[in-house]
Amino acid sequence: MNLYKIIIANFLAIILCLCSCSSEDSPTITGSGFIELNISSNPNVLYSSQNLIQEATIIPQPEDYTLKISKIDGSISQSWESFKDFPQNMPTQIGSYRLTATYGDIDSEGFDCPYYEGSTTIQVAENSTSNANIECKLANSMITLSYTDEFKAFFDNFSTQIHCEGGAYITYDKNETRPLYIKPGKISLITSLTKNGVSTSFQPAELTNVVPQHHYHITLDVEDNADGNGILIISFDDNSVAKDLSINLTDELLNAPAPEISTVGFNNDETIEISEGITPSKPIIANIYAKSGLERLTLTTKSKALIENGFPQEIDLLNASNEQISLITTMGLKISDRNSDSPQEIQLDFSNLLSNISLTDNINDISTFTIIAKDKYTKVNNPVKFNASITPIEISATGLPQAVIGIEEVALQLTSSKSINPSKLEFKALNDKNDWVKCNIDDIKETNINSYFINLSIPSGGNDVPLNVIYNGIIKSTITVSRVSPQFSIEVDAYANKALIKINAENESLTQIITQKLKIFANDFEPAILNRDTSNGIVSISGLKPKTSYLVKGTLMKGNPNAKYSNIVRITTESKQEVPDGDFEEDKERINCILLCGGKYSQTHMPIYNQQNKTSIKVFTPKNNWATVNDKTFCESSTNLNTWYLQPSAAIVFDAKSGLRAMKLTSVAWDTHGEEIPNYVQEIGSYKPYNENIPNISYRAAGKLFLGDYAFDAKSNSESYTQGVPFISRPTALNGYYKYTPGALQLHDKGIVKVSIINKSIDSEIEIAHGEFLFSGNSDYVSFNVPLSYKSFGIKATHLRIMFASTSNIGSIEDETMKIVTTDDSPSATSIGSELWIDNLTFSY
Repeated sequence: MNLYKIIIANFLAIILCLCSCSSEDSPTITGSGFIELNISSNPNVLYSSQNLIQEATIIPQPEDYTLKISKIDGSISQSWESFKDFPQNMPTQIGSYRLTATYGDIDSEGFDCPYYEGSTTIQVAENSTSNANIECKLANSMITLSYTDEFKAFFDNFSTQIHCEGGAYITYDKNETRPLYIKPGKISLITSLTKNGVSTSFQPAELTNVVPQHHYHITLDVEDNADGNGILIISFDDNSVAKDLSINLTDELLNAPAPEISTVGFNNDETIEISEGITPSKPIIANIYAKSGLERLTLTTKSKALIENGFPQEIDLLNASNEQISLITTMGLKISDRNSDSPQEIQLDFSNLLSNISLTDNINDISTFTIIAKDKYTKVNNPVKFNASITPIEISATGLPQAVIGIEEVALQLTSSKSINPSKLEFKALNDKNDWVKCNIDDIKETNINSYFINLSIPSGGNDVPLNVIYNGIIKSTITVSRVSPQFSIEVDAYANKALIKINAENESLTQIITQKLKIFANDFEPAILNRDTSNGIVSISGLKPKTSYLVKGTLMKGNPNAKYSNIVRITTESKQEVPDGDFEEDKERINCILLCGGKYSQTHMPIYNQQNKTSIKVFTPKNNWATVNDKTFCESSTNLNTWYLQPSAAIVFDAKSGLRAMKLTSVAWDTHGEEIPNYVQEIGSYKPYNENIPNISYRAAGKLFLGDYAFDAKSNSESYTQGVPFISRPTALNGYYKYTPGALQLHDKGIVKVSIINKSIDSEIEIAHGEFLFSGNSDYVSFNVPLSYKSFGIKATHLRIMFASTSNIGSIEDETMKIVTTDDSPSATSIGSELWIDNLTFSY
């Protein structure tokens, strides 16, 4: 083979592959070869029990065969109606192939209807020719029926019908000599005889295990008997399919009435024209009657549509299993009571069965039904047959249906080529998970002749919906339902790491649905959804970066190439502000003085008061932002500067969770006008280095630390708080560490922290978030967390308020004096209560 031929061969092989394979399934082409093919007919058939050989009466020529070539892997398939059209040495892609040649049709039975078939498998190699030979053999069976001269002389008239299970009833009349070509399987004979004007038909014999490539010879003869009616002799040249029979033609056999079949709605051999899915305008019924009792009722069905759905080609309705009867009745055939032995009457109603015939590929179907009844004397009726010509109905949609996302309903306008049965309509839609699911039909109305309006529920989702229109079990058309987004806009409230998306739906009733299904994009990435507040139409997203600009938009149609989006909102996220001076490491000296500590006392039991204790007090508090009430509890303008009356209620201490410093708050007693403390004389036999007299102290106060400013007026004994510092972030929680010691006389006391995020303007002040936490007794530092929840959409923060207190019993000077309990201590000349330590304050975002 020259190079030019190889190049042309490879090119043609590529073209052949591209024409035969789908673009998705095409394998890689690596080369081609050639096929040279011969077809021959082998007409030999066996006959008689000795398996003698003879030839079929019809022998096809090679050009009479239809040829099909298929690649074993299924990627290539090609056929030719005539072998003469097959191009020998055609360039063919390398691989394994099956070659099949056929002549005739196995389902076509008759005297000149042989069916030949043959196949072979070859391997096509690159740049080489593969020779293939297909020998075709007879694939159906042959039957020849002979009547002896005695038989012909005995009867006035006669004929025999030959029937293969599932096939036709073919008459072999008295003058026929040709062999009958018939499907292999189970064969029955129906003999019709007329003697002295009396006619009878009966089923005397069955041939079982009839196989291809065999020619069966059957001889009908008659012998005289004493009563003159004769004995029918049926003999077979092949005893493997049936044994010879001798049947006494008694008066009872000859004269007993054969089963009768009367019809309603059709005449024998009539063709009924009906539209697909439509019940015939009048019932199609066969009434079967056998005076001597039915032994067999055979229904033979030739219908591509029914057979493909499991309906039996042939069934004995009287002796079928319950499962078989259940199947055919489910498919629509109605059978009257058949439970009694040898029933005399049976009714078959085909009306619903005909309406249930589904036309595969919308091709017109001719279904043929043949009924034959056999009684206990083997007598049969002449087969009763009718044809049902089922015309397919075309159904299509008018217009382009749309469905609003969230409503999940679509209105369809369908038109049909003929009137339809609406109950036979169904719809299946492809959901977003790629599953075909059945749709509920909410309403259906015929709006005009062959025009229907349908309301249909479809699966939820955001993609366009392929929708199969199914009638009588067959897909009639596929339409696409376009998803339409409901009209809405969004507003965005940006925090530091998250944002709230508020939905403003044009149709407010869709707000909840939009909230449930909305997908958010920020700078074209999809942030995580924190929460969907359907009642308020707000979607929370996370994963944003602080102090970053984003373009935010939303859609209900993610993944849809025609997705519609909301308006685009430009936002800048908030910064992450921390708690001002939350570690208390920067301090400032606020108090530095020496105070008298209690009253004077004597050294002995003599009333000589020459001793007075003093103490040095130095107090530091945070340098910036934070305020305390030390100006009240340690008022240096008090009239009696004594530790009984002046106590710092807030101070930085060197007892920290981390770092060096923490804050300590203490509930204390205080008095700006403390009474004189009586002198103390020692008791005989004891000495105490302090004055044991405890004065009456007028007030009690909680130790407090808060953001803002504080002022105390000693003259009027009044105080004022200015709480809050500028703050433009919205944290989700305040965190920190604390330890707490309740007062000795108030063991159930608890400390408290209150946090508020404020929006403050000239005209108003709104608390947009608030949180509180109560501190219980702990000797070591433990963590605490104060969650902050924002109820108002789009209101930004302007100020932050935080207040810690050593007790939750906080209020006015009068309130605290009444509720707070302190413990007097003479050695230190102090009266203090509960104590709170705090450190490492941070915010979560």
